[in-house]
Amino acid sequence: MLNAEKAQPNSAAAWAERAETLRRGKNQQEALKAAMQALKLDPTLASMWECIGFLLLERGRWKEAQDYLKQAVSLEPQNVIMRTHYAVALMEGGALDKAHNEIQYALRSEVSSGDAHFIMGEILCRAGYYDLATAHYSAARQAGLGSPAIFGQGTASFLTGQYAKGLELLAAAAPAKADVDLPDWKGQKDPALHLVICGAYGFGDLIHFLRYVPEAQKRVGKITLLLPQNLIALIAANLPSVSFIPHDDAAQNVLPPDAHMRCFYMDLPHLLGPPFDPLTSSVPYINADADQTNSWREKLAVLPRPRIGLVWAGNPLHQNDHNRSVPFEALTPLIDLAKPHLVSLQRDTQQPKAAASGLFDAVPLINDFADSAACMASLDLLVTIDSAPAHLAGAMGLPVWVLLPFNPDWRWLLGREDCIWYPSMRLFRQRQPKDWGSVVDSLCIELQKFLAGDKTILLPKAFSGDILRRHPQALSLPGVS
Repeated sequence: MLNAEKAQPNSAAAWAERAETLRRGKNQQEALKAAMQALKLDPTLASMWECIGFLLLERGRWKEAQDYLKQAVSLEPQNVIMRTHYAVALMEGGALDKAHNEIQYALRSEVSSGDAHFIMGEILCRAGYYDLATAHYSAARQAGLGSPAIFGQGTASFLTGQYAKGLELLAAAAPAKADVDLPDWKGQKDPALHLVICGAYGFGDLIHFLRYVPEAQKRVGKITLLLPQNLIALIAANLPSVSFIPHDDAAQNVLPPDAHMRCFYMDLPHLLGPPFDPLTSSVPYINADADQTNSWREKLAVLPRPRIGLVWAGNPLHQNDHNRSVPFEALTPLIDLAKPHLVSLQRDTQQPKAAASGLFDAVPLINDFADSAACMASLDLLVTIDSAPAHLAGAMGLPVWVLLPFNPDWRWLLGREDCIWYPSMRLFRQRQPKDWGSVVDSLCIELQKFLAGDKTILLPKAFSGDILRRHPQALSLPGVS
């Protein structure tokens, strides 16, 4: 049937079958073409409207996906799967109230699924109702949904102050992949044990959890860390008694022959507790090389003090990057205020915008994280989004201001400007989804004080309130209170 265009070029059913076959085979581009051809021949095929919408959803094209999925639902209003996919498109596009309505219909159905409960949990989190989301993640798990629901429940639990439970669930979700075929370490003490710590996490995650390695060293005889190559030089200088293997080498089966057990980085805070301890007393646990730092001070000597690093976008492949990254245009007030002082550490496709705006671009001079650390150590402040530079500056104990989206990562908790992980970090939060303008305005007010010589505003105010169970500015959703 894959040759539908030759066998039955005018058969909508044949093209639809081809589209579904290609979709199951993960051939998205050809599936999209086949589904388009099927609709051209028969625009009443709800399954093809849904097929195209879902494929667009997977590509992050939320608005286009909404249009196709809306048409699918109008043709088959009783179809719970279509309703659920439409709710996802609406949610990703920011229409949380409409997404909530769609998923409520799916949940009222006799054939409601774990997927529907999971999406309801996601909608409630994005609207700020973490306390209510937990029950839906739990229901999704009971319906057989695995890691996504466990991770969601772990996120909601940690954000609402259930630290030990949250970390246990986050570890159980096992989102990381590791090519290490060894038994799992359970945290036991054994001075003869050689432990391999692994997991293909993002750079920020790795930097975050490295604080626990010295604690793990107290329980075992030897530790080998699997890390990306461009992190190893920096971390080796800070953990001289630990061995290292690049990720790629692990895939080539060059693990030490005497390695006994493994654990994932995400497991460490759970395995080394309870009670949960963010180990803020260990900060700084990463330090830059003194000679490299002096070299960077010379490179930046052309800029006036204070010197302020800037990162406004993360890895575009990150599934939440469209929420955590700040559009460069939104930074105009910041650049107008502090342009002579700014040092861009921005990588990837956003990097050319730094040069085009006349900012000092440090990235061409940075070879690895050891260089990044030395550059940051020569700055007076780093302003960044939630990405690896935030964790690196925090781990080094450097002043760092982090711009957070309305629905934050689990690490940052709710409604506070201090950080339980990094004492030198100050958090600037969105009060409404997508509203970076007010965040940048608040940051500029504080930055103006800093430029005038007030260093007291670098650090956050200590949090003195109760742990919150929902966002202070939780959005209005129909029927939710």
